Amino acid sequence: MINETFARKFFPKEDPMGKRFGMGDASHSGDLEIVGLVEDAKYQDARQPAYPTLFMPFLQMAKDPKLSFMIGSHYIGDIELRVVGKPENLQAAVRRTLADIDPSLTVLDMMSMSEQLDRNFNRTG
Repeated sequence: MINETFARKFFPKEDPMGKRFGMGDASHSGDLEIVGLVEDAKYQDARQPAYPTLFMPFLQMAKDPKLSFMIGSHYIGDIELRVVGKPENLQAAVRRTLADIDPSLTVLDMMSMSEQLDRNFNRTG
């Protein structure tokens, strides 16, 4: 999947669905097929325009030898959880659940959306 900025930059004035592209050297030029288009989102700096972004299923990348050049390690940068109600004691439950899935997973940090907003917009609680 790609975002709207990616589509405008690399496939201007054409429908990107089904188009193929690649990363790295020319031998990878057709490795990836666009199967979806998502709205732009800002992940690092809300004051800057959105940047071209592609989204790939992590496990699909890890299993496909053609895509192994894109994986430096088995590192997932972020996991987003949407919860109903108040998330008290959620961290312990998330850590237990991830450990049940794979004991070698390391959770470096967890924060709520309001904590992320505070950090990104230099707000203080």
